[in-house]
Amino acid sequence: MFKVPLTALAFLALGTASANAATYTGTVQVAITVQVKSSVPAGQKFICGVSINVYDPSAGGQGPYTGASVEKTASGGVLKCEVDIPYSWAIGTDMASVSASWSVSEGTMETGASRNIRNGLTGFTPTKNGTTRLTVTGTM
Repeated sequence: MFKVPLTALAFLALGTASANAATYTGTVQVAITVQVKSSVPAGQKFICGVSINVYDPSAGGQGPYTGASVEKTASGGVLKCEVDIPYSWAIGTDMASVSASWSVSEGTMETGASRNIRNGLTGFTPTKNGTTRLTVTGTM
């Protein structure tokens, strides 16, 4: 684990790759747009998060895992978050696949009330060098 600003928490845990692993380097960019229809206090902060799991058959299934989150405030009933996840993964096969999920949550310490939304993203094949852009929408 390494230190990053509280508004951009990130973490990385590497799985075990085979001796013939290739390095996949790039960025996953996820644009999250949520219509906020719940009653929330003015200036309420939201946490938008993305988790990525790599399935690497050559490593017995579980490959690298990474994720990141950002803190944002909604404007005009719309929350827009951009979550960028740079990566450098050692993957042992071109048959690897990636699954990802996203979430948005908010809560108040005064009342203990909270709301969240989460869902999966379309799976994709990791690129050896490049950017993967994903877009999601939701309502909370």
